[in-house]
Amino acid sequence: MTTENNKQMAGNDYVQGTYTPPVKDKPYYAQYIDKAEAGMRTVKLVVFAGMSAFVVLAIYGYYLIFQLTNDAAQMTKSMQDMTRNMQSITVSVAQMNQSTAQMADSVNRMQYATSNMDKTFTTPMNAINSFMPWGSAPVQYPQQLNNPYMQR
Repeated sequence: MTTENNKQMAGNDYVQGTYTPPVKDKPYYAQYIDKAEAGMRTVKLVVFAGMSAFVVLAIYGYYLIFQLTNDAAQMTKSMQDMTRNMQSITVSVAQMNQSTAQMADSVNRMQYATSNMDKTFTTPMNAINSFMPWGSAPVQYPQQLNNPYMQR
């Protein structure tokens, strides 16, 4: 049997036929490799999902920045239009200020004219009031107002 054993050992120093492992049982290193492959599949799934999410978020971030720059450009145009409108409003307010000054001048002139009218009627009315039963004391009107618009 030595010659026969020598023939069997020629390939790999393991005697064939002495021990044949069962088909279902794998060596421990093969089981470890299978578990490592399953773990790597899980890691690949997580990594690919994360990379996909990153790509989607990067594209959305680019879109948001693009929209922001467009909005800033539109806001600049709107501000230029508002500046033009504010200039016309400034002119209108200046005209309104002049109109208000003219109205104030007119009111001052009316006040001065009314004061002169009061002075004109004071003497005759004091005389009439002295005949009436309800008022025997002469009415004292305030002194004439200094009106800078009427002094010419």
